Amino acid sequence: MDSKLSDSQIVSQISGKQRMIKFLNFIHPLLFIAMPAAIFWGFANWDRNIGKGIFFIILGLLCIPFLVVLGKSVNALERKIKSLTGEYLVKGVLAEKVQVEKYAPNEYINPDFVKNCNILPDYDRISGSDYVSGTYRGVPFTFCDLHLQYKDTYRDKNGRKRTRYHAKKMVFSLVSSAVQQNFSA
Repeated sequence: MDSKLSDSQIVSQISGKQRMIKFLNFIHPLLFIAMPAAIFWGFANWDRNIGKGIFFIILGLLCIPFLVVLGKSVNALERKIKSLTGEYLVKGVLAEKVQVEKYAPNEYINPDFVKNCNILPDYDRISGSDYVSGTYRGVPFTFCDLHLQYKDTYRDKNGRKRTRYHAKKMVFSLVSSAVQQNFSA
């Protein structure tokens, strides 16, 4: 990311991406409606004109990959906005009170470090964000949001094997230095 952008360029990039997200979010329901409509129209015209029927069925089926690509594009734009906002706005605010060495809005602490940390419970899946490392009043620190989940396998009422993930929440109390675990989903 180019760190030499002016405030107006940053605002311009963020607002441009926000406009694109609004446009894509407008197109998304239209495609969602067009998909079954085109397939229905294709089957309705099958007897009169088989070529036209096949065309509309294929057109309806092609909406599916477009919906997937559209969703991924919106997610990528949202991550880019978060990154721009974090890199240029949040980092500046943090720098007023903290000597920031690194701020990465879409990253989290090294997973190997978390895996070897003996105060955390076991987990099967990890994600996180808002990685910050720096120094505050001469004390080095590292902070990030972590989402630890464990896998639960069970049988549903029909006897089928199902898997779900549950969040693990850890609360660190500065007063009592006690660690409380909440394993509810």
